[in-house]
Amino acid sequence: MLKELKNFAVYLSDYLLLLLFFVTTFFIMLFLIFDTTYLSQLGIFDNKLIHMLISFFASVEICGLFFSYYYFKLKKLMHFSRVDRKQINLNLIIRFIYLQLIVCFIRIVAFVVFFSPSALFLSALVYSVEKGVSERVFILLAVCSVFIFFISIFTFSVYSQKLCFLKFAFIRSPYLSFKSQFSFASEIADGNMLSLLVLRLSNIPKKILSLLVLPAIYFLPDCLYDVYDFIKAKENPYPHKVNTEKTVVFYFEPIKGK
Repeated sequence: MLKELKNFAVYLSDYLLLLLFFVTTFFIMLFLIFDTTYLSQLGIFDNKLIHMLISFFASVEICGLFFSYYYFKLKKLMHFSRVDRKQINLNLIIRFIYLQLIVCFIRIVAFVVFFSPSALFLSALVYSVEKGVSERVFILLAVCSVFIFFISIFTFSVYSQKLCFLKFAFIRSPYLSFKSQFSFASEIADGNMLSLLVLRLSNIPKKILSLLVLPAIYFLPDCLYDVYDFIKAKENPYPHKVNTEKTVVFYFEPIKGK
């Protein structure tokens, strides 16, 4: 039970830090910028030095929570991927933040690419309604739009699994160049993205049950372990070609003279 509680605490750590970051940022922005009535009554804005110190410490607190969130997120990924890397320095956190920005950019570009056909069919449907078309043409366009929309969801969901492989590649070798990490992620993701999506979909019933507190302690960490155990199992220990040529030695039995 103690192990399950520890896993659950690690699972929630980054979410709690993110919540604390947003709540703290909201109240700092509220009291220092939008509604300064309460702080004005305390006389804080009358003294420039105190005002500057409070603004400075508020900024430091926001930055500290921001980096703490990514620290715990990185720690969480290492924990559930079973990668033992005890030392996490500021350089590693900054590289991880940069990777997250890249992942976000890739996700946005992929969303635009995969949902463009659906958007085009929807535009054609709206245009046809405005110009007036027969009922059969309208039904055909509507069915095609719905079909392509679901195809877009499916293909985008499959492709998005590649980002999990990219995070795993970063955790395994965080100081490699991002180009090498992309190559490694692409190699282990090849042919396995659909299987990973199926695995994550099969965990949906567990996540639904996790709306209750007690099942969540067991199921939520277990679902994350399943994802990274799957990726780790697909990792090729020899991702590049290995020279397997061996020297062949022939032994000849000496010919004895008569």
